[in-house]
Amino acid sequence: MKRKSSPNEDGRALWMHPLVQVMARESCHDGNSVVHEQNSERQQVLREEGAREALCLVGTAVEVESHLRKDLHWTFEKSITTHLGLCYEYISEYLSYSVKKGDVVDVRLALVVYKLGLLNYHWGRGDQAIQVLQTADGLYEMLPDQSSNVRADALHTKEQLLYMKLQQSNKNSSNLELVEEAQEILAKQVALLSEHHRHTLGTMDTIATALRRVGGLDDALELQLRCLQGCIESLGPKDGDFSIITNNLSVI
Repeated sequence: MKRKSSPNEDGRALWMHPLVQVMARESCHDGNSVVHEQNSERQQVLREEGAREALCLVGTAVEVESHLRKDLHWTFEKSITTHLGLCYEYISEYLSYSVKKGDVVDVRLALVVYKLGLLNYHWGRGDQAIQVLQTADGLYEMLPDQSSNVRADALHTKEQLLYMKLQQSNKNSSNLELVEEAQEILAKQVALLSEHHRHTLGTMDTIATALRRVGGLDDALELQLRCLQGCIESLGPKDGDFSIITNNLSVI
């Protein structure tokens, strides 16, 4: 949900923090001045509403998949990323509280949290991105709906989480463990989606990168070429992921 005030002097819109809007709307008034809420229970309600507002913003207005991202997405995110960072504490509390009290978790919430994790990664918050994706991974496992689409999204979330861990790790032992986990994900994706599905190709690319880092250059090259061929056949050379795969091939 996009919320903005009137443009400022240089013509740019001012984006307001969702929690600020909720507090302004819900706080008590004493004459012409705003009296901020002092009741702890009411504060908790406001924090939860702020978290939901932020998650709604991510779910409806943010595009995180690399092959779909354009300049306008970076521009928009730059205007809200600080606000979302301020809401991160409230979002974590909200998710933890909702799960503990037994609220129903649906696929929309899992998808929004996944998007929030990738958004953090795109803006250089690697450690925070991993924490958020771990939450998304847990939410997918809790879903009562385990249709093929949900299982595909859950596997993709696991692969993205492994990819981020790989980018954060410089230890060969850790990379070997990530390779084994990614190979398990790949086998499930091939069975569920096919070898040439975008998600499957992404997992191949992740495994090839991990193999290269531990010195398995021959295996990495073989898998990367297999990944490239699948990308050409199913996605085409104009697809956004094609340039990522070819770039990773060039460094082997």
